Amino acid sequence: MLDVLAEDPEAYPILHGHLASDDRHLLAAVAPLLANHPPAYDRLVELFDHSDDSVRREAMKALGRSEHVRSRILGAFDDPDRWTREAAAEALRAVPEARHHFRRLLADKDKSIRRIAVDVLENDGDPETRRAFRDRLVGEKEPDEELRKRLLDALRGDPESRDLLRERLHHDTAHWVRIHCAGSLSPEPPALAHPFQEQAPIQRALACMGLSALHPSTAGEKEALQSFLHAPARLERDANPDLFELVLAWACIRLTFASPDGELREGRIFGEVEAPIERLSENDRTLVIRVAMDHADLPRERNLRPNHNLIETWRIAKHLVTNTPTSLVLACADVDFEHLVPPPLDPGQVLWGPTFFGFRLSGV
Repeated sequence: MLDVLAEDPEAYPILHGHLASDDRHLLAAVAPLLANHPPAYDRLVELFDHSDDSVRREAMKALGRSEHVRSRILGAFDDPDRWTREAAAEALRAVPEARHHFRRLLADKDKSIRRIAVDVLENDGDPETRRAFRDRLVGEKEPDEELRKRLLDALRGDPESRDLLRERLHHDTAHWVRIHCAGSLSPEPPALAHPFQEQAPIQRALACMGLSALHPSTAGEKEALQSFLHAPARLERDANPDLFELVLAWACIRLTFASPDGELREGRIFGEVEAPIERLSENDRTLVIRVAMDHADLPRERNLRPNHNLIETWRIAKHLVTNTPTSLVLACADVDFEHLVPPPLDPGQVLWGPTFFGFRLSGV
């Protein structure tokens, strides 16, 4: 019945009269119908302070496009009452002239109000809005996973946001947030690289482990590797460079090996490297081995368990000592290598994810 009256301007005085009611349901129903009836505006403004949140919301919504009361509604963005702030946000969400004011609601303590702010701003494209989005994504400012994903999606393709996207890819604890970061950084499939299993040091170690016949190995090499794995002890590179190289290759295999039970049998090596490798121990920079999938999906999709593998790998690798400690890192992300930049590690330090799993060898 009220909707029918709202279509007839001559009925506005009748609707206006209902604003004197004490019935909160009637007030909430009538208020938005009087958005085009200026004589009702003073009473609608009075309803901004009504005790019922639905009445406040509908009164503000009715006057959201009315410029002469807009500042009053904007002032409610800072109201201590959560329902009043939400009512003000709902009232102005469709008002283009008020859009930039929603940036300050990105930091509201209530998630539903932050969600309205993102609704309003995510397609804005204004540099100041993108800057506000980036600021919200620094550290742990935005605790809600869904809102972090939406903010990241809004920054897709923004050159100034690439470093932030990498930081979130490397450190965000939420699986789907990392997936969104990867998609934003590398919208196309990553460029093909060099299969890690095909690298010469890896093939040599696989032969010593009895897992490959493609590379020759001697009985002495096999025995030396097995003896060390059985009873690991401090091994300096300069003291025995060949065994050091062999154990380091074993560590790489253990870190990247996928099998149904997590053991070094009936499985395969995953991963690829950016450039061919002749000797692992002569590498003077961090060796990044990329597996193009988030670590949370690897156990189910590939039988690869990064945390388990790292525990087993470090149990042996912690005994390797060198004057120039190299870092070995398994990077679990479907992005190009340029976006895989592990943090610098101290000798003997271990990385436990969520994107990088690896370690730096100990120094002499």
